[in-house]
Order: sequence, then C-alpha cells, then structure tokens
Amino acid sequence: MNPRPTYRKTVTNAEVERAVEPHVSALRNYVVKGGQITKKDDLTDTKRSNKQGLSENENATEGNLSPEMHDYLISIFEHPYLSTVARSEYLGQSAYKANQLKKASIDQGCVFELPLNLGQKFGGIIKLARLTESGYQALYKPIPSKPKFPMGPVHAFWEEFFADRWRNKGETVRIEYELNGKRADVVLIKKSGLVAIEIETTPKNIVANVSLDLKAGFTRVIVACTSHKIRNIAVEKLSVVLDEKNMAKVKVMAVSEFSFVRDLRGRAPKRKDKRGTSPLDAGHVTSEKR
Repeated sequence: MNPRPTYRKTVTNAEVERAVEPHVSALRNYVVKGGQITKKDDLTDTKRSNKQGLSENENATEGNLSPEMHDYLISIFEHPYLSTVARSEYLGQSAYKANQLKKASIDQGCVFELPLNLGQKFGGIIKLARLTESGYQALYKPIPSKPKFPMGPVHAFWEEFFADRWRNKGETVRIEYELNGKRADVVLIKKSGLVAIEIETTPKNIVANVSLDLKAGFTRVIVACTSHKIRNIAVEKLSVVLDEKNMAKVKVMAVSEFSFVRDLRGRAPKRKDKRGTSPLDAGHVTSEKR
C-alpha cells in the first residue's frame, strides 16, 4: 500500500508565482467579446483577412475571396493590359479603393506589379497588375505555362503582348519559334515568309540576333526595343554590320512606336455585368486565346 503523500504547510510567494505564471500567461491570450471567450490570435487573423479583402477565416490561395477581391482578380485575368486608372474605372471604384485592393492582393501574393516604360509619348512608366501562380489558384484558373527559356518578366510580357496584339489582327503567330536552328521571340507566319520579332531590353545581343535571324532564313526582322536609347544604339550598330540589302529587311523600333501600345494607356472597356458581379459569374466569359 502506497503511503499517503505529504504536503508542506508553508509555501513561499515566489514558489506560488512560479506555479501560477504559465496559467496566467495562457489566460492573457484570451478576451471576452460578445459574451464569448475568444483567443486574441483569432481576432487578429480575422481583422487581417478582412482588411486584405478575404472572407473571415479564409485563405486567398484556396479561392475563398471577398466579392471585391474576386472582382479585382477576375478583371486582371480577363483584361491583363489595363492600367491602374483604367482598372478602377472598369470596376467602378475610386482610385483609393483600387489601390487598397491592389496592395491587399500583393500582400496576399496573388498579384505583382510590372513597371513598363512606354516613353514620353504614352506618359512614361506605367505599372500593370499581373497574376501570380497563387492568383490563378485563388480563381481556380489554370496556371499559364512558364517560358521554355529563361527571361525576365519585362521581356516575357512584351513577347505575350506583341503575340496577342498581332493575333488580334488576324495574323498567325508563334512564340519562341525556331527556324534552321535560330529561335526568334515572336514569329509571324505569312504567305510571303516568316517575320521574326526580337524583343530587346538591352543592346547587348541585337547584332547577333538579327544577323542569325537573316542567316536562318527569316524574310524580315522587326526589332522591338524597350527604350528609344536602345533603339538608337541598335540602328547605329546594325548599319555598320549589315549591307544595304540585308538592312532593308530589318526594321528597328521602340515599343512605344507601335500603334497598338496605346492600348496600354487606353480607356477601360465597358462592363456588361452589374457592378459587384464578376464577369464570369454573369456568364460573360472571355474566350480570347492568349
């Protein structure tokens, strides 16, 4: 038979504090709100999610978005080339509200901003909102395939944009198309031959790209430079290396000199659905191939 435990009749204050402290600390993490005992961390998470456009206790990567955030992300999916101002017009929101949604979507990892220099003619630098993988997942949309070859986000954007604009003009377009061992960024397939479009963010490889394109058999080469400075350097270098016959097959332009680049500064398209209802929910699904 086990002996009964014995207890000291005197306990110091320090010993009592040590014994009670863990329990007191645990109680400090709870508050009484609305007649219910709630953990402080849960309240903080709820406030954070509501501030960032998420429904209470929901995660953006699981597709559980507030109606406003859902509309905002859907607008990027359907109209990826709208500027911040045009997007706020499209959604019928103030610039302040649109910026709040943009910041919240960036904080949640659903969106990133891509700065593009359109030149003085089109107002200088603009910032486009672009969906991340988490953004596509939040909308239950398929994630676009990554470029087959390493490139920066600006280069990848202009490839996509130029291919999309020419496709809208009725052209047959290929991205990263190879001819006789030479790959061009964007290629227009015409009856008269293949036109190579090279996106140049630096002047470093312009001469090599153009020379190899012509050697591979591309009938024409369009060099789209991301700034006027790069364009001027390209013209100077190519005029020294290429003879008159080959130079006649080459056209060098800054991206801001292409007429359809004004689309990036254009006004917002008119929404066909009621404000607060996403175009997809209203049945207006964009079927344009991108």
